[in-house]
Amino acid sequence: MTEQARSQGSRVNHQLATEVKQVPVGYKQTEVGVIPEDWGIVCMREIVKDHRLPSGIYKDKRLYSTGTKIIKLGDVFNFDEFRPECAQRVQLSENEIRAYSVEVDDIFLALASVKLEGVGKVMLVKELDEPTAYDHNVALIRVTAAMQSDYLAYLFKSAYVRKLVAQNATQVGTSFLKASTILGFALPLPSTKEQTAIANALSDVDALISELEKLIAKKKAIKTATMQQLLTGRTRLPQFALRDDGTPTNSSGTNLDSGTGGPKGEGHDGLRKGTKPSELGEIPADWEVVTLGDLVEICSGDSPSKFQFLTDGVPYFKVEQLNNGSVYADETPYYIQTSRVVRAGSIIFPKRGASILSNKIRVLKRDSFMDTNLMTLTCSSEMDEFYLHNQLLYRGLDSVADTTSIPQINNKHIYPYLIPFTVKEEQTAIATILSDMDAEIQALEQRLGKTRQIKQGMMQELLTGKTRLIKPSKEVIHE
Repeated sequence: MTEQARSQGSRVNHQLATEVKQVPVGYKQTEVGVIPEDWGIVCMREIVKDHRLPSGIYKDKRLYSTGTKIIKLGDVFNFDEFRPECAQRVQLSENEIRAYSVEVDDIFLALASVKLEGVGKVMLVKELDEPTAYDHNVALIRVTAAMQSDYLAYLFKSAYVRKLVAQNATQVGTSFLKASTILGFALPLPSTKEQTAIANALSDVDALISELEKLIAKKKAIKTATMQQLLTGRTRLPQFALRDDGTPTNSSGTNLDSGTGGPKGEGHDGLRKGTKPSELGEIPADWEVVTLGDLVEICSGDSPSKFQFLTDGVPYFKVEQLNNGSVYADETPYYIQTSRVVRAGSIIFPKRGASILSNKIRVLKRDSFMDTNLMTLTCSSEMDEFYLHNQLLYRGLDSVADTTSIPQINNKHIYPYLIPFTVKEEQTAIATILSDMDAEIQALEQRLGKTRQIKQGMMQELLTGKTRLIKPSKEVIHE
């Protein structure tokens, strides 16, 4: 044996020894990775009915709208669990309904998608409210007794299976994966008892995520309703609702002491401020309608080609930095040196393109600058910046913009734009209430994000057997 051969053999032996050392006691190295010794490995083909992944029925679009419920590709993309109330309907014969009938615990799989992440997406059927069929664009996974369907649905979301999908998908325009390829996937197989325990644990986290999503949606709806009331003056905060002179009025603002408004009001209802007509509809009698250009300083940015980006300095924003979903524009990877800055507290938003329709309106947290696709409004001393921020959010940037072709906002759109205006103390009070609601929603969204991260960590631990919910079999317990 040559010295080179002995050297290569030594390196191989060292590598094998290192790999063996890395496998914990009670685990084994397999083609699917390191898994518990009492887990098996099964080919996908062996755990599905008839060893196949059949596709559903094709029907002309003219036959849709009435008839039998049908699962389509959009359902798989949109939901992790089938929602019968969202299903489309199509006209099918009795034979077709029987041939393509859906059962509880069926899994449906997307074999094709415009984006790679859509390929291999699965949806589990947990409930049906009437006979339901499935479309030709989805594949049916109907498991045998060896595999729990809810466990398999989670396994298809795991890093291991997603890696298999990415490695085997064909990407030519639309990404797609052959059913025969998926049938060849090797999968880790715990006992049915452990499959159930894993699926139940992950399902509990999913239930928490769902409840948080519902709570956030409810809070957002409440905030929208509150904006509608406070920003239009339909509802007044108590400290601004009553007349200073104590003169009683009716709901339309008529002075009841003057003899023109019916019986004199009694208590606080009779002392409430009234309303008046305006260009924006009915507003409180002590509010005005003003042009935005009289209360803000408008600034547009400069091209990034004019600057050298640094690791520190004045924050420089592009449209993509407004995608954070926060009230503030705060974080950016770009910094410049410039004496031309926009003051912290100014409103920043897109001035051209589809981003206008996304209503990406933020408040600068620091003195900053921006590129030519963004515009800022710096409020005068009479205008609370968060009041203006909420007014623009509520009414939408599209109400300011020219949307006849490519959406755009220029100075000529800002100057004459009408907004309801009240004293700054009331603006600040309204903005504070809405900011408190934003803070509550943001805290819930952060909790939701952390819960999703926890779920990802749990999937990695449970679906690989790193963390066990069922005590291993005695024969693989090592002292």
